Amino acid sequence: MMISKTSSLAIGWSQLSHGRTRMLVAISGVSIIVAMILTVLSLKDAVIDSTLQVPRSLKGDVIVLSARTQTILRPAPFPRRFLDRLHGLNGVGEVSSVAIENARWINPDTRQEHPIRVFGLDLEFDVISLPGIDPNEPKLKMKDTIIFDASSRPKFGDVAKHFEREHHFATEVNGRRVEVCGLTHAGVSIASDGNLFTTHANFQRLFPNLGGLKSHIGIVKLTDSSHEQEVANQIREMLGTEARVLTRTEMLEAEKSFMKINDPVDDIMGMIAGVAFFVGMIIVYQILYTDVVNHLPQFATLKAIGFHGTFLLGIIISEGIILSLIGFWPGLLIAHGLAYLSEQATLLPVEITISNMLGVLIAAIFMCVTAASIAVRKITQVEPASVF
Repeated sequence: MMISKTSSLAIGWSQLSHGRTRMLVAISGVSIIVAMILTVLSLKDAVIDSTLQVPRSLKGDVIVLSARTQTILRPAPFPRRFLDRLHGLNGVGEVSSVAIENARWINPDTRQEHPIRVFGLDLEFDVISLPGIDPNEPKLKMKDTIIFDASSRPKFGDVAKHFEREHHFATEVNGRRVEVCGLTHAGVSIASDGNLFTTHANFQRLFPNLGGLKSHIGIVKLTDSSHEQEVANQIREMLGTEARVLTRTEMLEAEKSFMKINDPVDDIMGMIAGVAFFVGMIIVYQILYTDVVNHLPQFATLKAIGFHGTFLLGIIISEGIILSLIGFWPGLLIAHGLAYLSEQATLLPVEITISNMLGVLIAAIFMCVTAASIAVRKITQVEPASVF
């Protein structure tokens, strides 16, 4: 006897919709699991994106780092003479540097001290593409002026509000009085709760013990960016093992790899998503298994009159697919709400991406179909004579 797939799907829908309470419970379980997995994956992406926001903004074709640097956000210093040697190299246009150190910021309202990350920029060149940082801005080149990251955490004070209202904000950084001359939006990350940007001269005033002959990040702009790999190889040969030379793409990939290997956030988020997946599979299995047991006489009857196990399997798998497709959309809606709350709580850019949506939808279908395949074993093993 030939039975169409539509028939098994129709029977599966009828069987699910017949017990509305059970169906709603199953859909709710799938929705919650979908929301959990989507939120966790979005948080994981937000952690990576926030950490890479400043490195992505660096305007350079080739990046030069110390050989001891493992991540660009915690770079080891290297002699600035390394960069001076690159000016005569064929294909090299502009060569500049960025210095990075952690400083002590005083919240003028509470007088509490908080660590904050400071970037020293070479403003003779346009080295970073963040809003509000204009290398031609005369105020930024004045003594003891800084640009404050308005996306920093609230513990630093209501800097953005005061500055936008009064166009003036002063505090102490490393015991030195500084003036906020502008705002930008670099974003917080797990590496830093806030950021400041200033000139090399002001950076040296904030960190007088570091000296002015060292750099943390070398930024090389080429005359023709299509030859970045060739020029990068020439720079590697020139600087040898004393420096780490990466193209822009290589630098970003290296940062992602470093986070995945050394940062526990990626593993923790992956484990949470995995646990949620298996919990969801158990929930769906329990629902479908109960449905199979409750309708065992009907399945036995179908088997007795000649319906093959494949058709019976198709009924339960159809139920699993229906649950996953219906349960996904409420879960997606819940995930958007959780993403918004997470963004407000963490100040990280939490977004539900299309790739995560498609991945979780496929995972939800796989989860429900796997649970259905396990639950259907009861049907394949049953003998009609033992039921009646």
